[in-house]
Amino acid sequence: MYEIEIKAWDKSPGETEKLTAAFAGYEGFFDKSDVYYKQKVPPKQSVRLRLEKSFVDGKEPEEKNWVTYKQKERRENGLEVNREIEFKVSDGGAFLAMLEGLGFSLSLKKHKKTKSYHYKEFHIELVEVEGLGNFVEIETLQEDEKPETVQKMQNALYEVLEKCGISKDAVEKRYYSELLREL
Repeated sequence: MYEIEIKAWDKSPGETEKLTAAFAGYEGFFDKSDVYYKQKVPPKQSVRLRLEKSFVDGKEPEEKNWVTYKQKERRENGLEVNREIEFKVSDGGAFLAMLEGLGFSLSLKKHKKTKSYHYKEFHIELVEVEGLGNFVEIETLQEDEKPETVQKMQNALYEVLEKCGISKDAVEKRYYSELLREL
């Protein structure tokens, strides 16, 4: 699967939440702590382990450990097209010990709190990234990355962003990792 996404700065999170809630279905609140590990030697691949705590209405809080590997590609206008492999592991600590044993080392930590929504084929997150501020992330999963698919989804992502009350001018072209390393 290919994840096609954009993220944009959100200067008015309260207003954005009202606008988003008016057209999208609320999925819950999530607290996500990410640790990124990178190989010490070439090809220097990166792997993320996410401890995700979900607080979905009417359910007991749930914790999951998600492992994600992405082959990232940044395209024009802040669009990302990523080939993504993601799966759950039962023991995050054991997985990190395995990574270290395989020659990976900690490269970055990121913490974000999200309110998640669903609209048509789009996943919308209203995000607060610790140390950076507020963002809107919108993504869709597609079977391919053909130019016509990417163009169609880019246009649709911008339409959803506008429905959230955010201008295309607010789209951030850098990855969170780049922004965090600038702090």
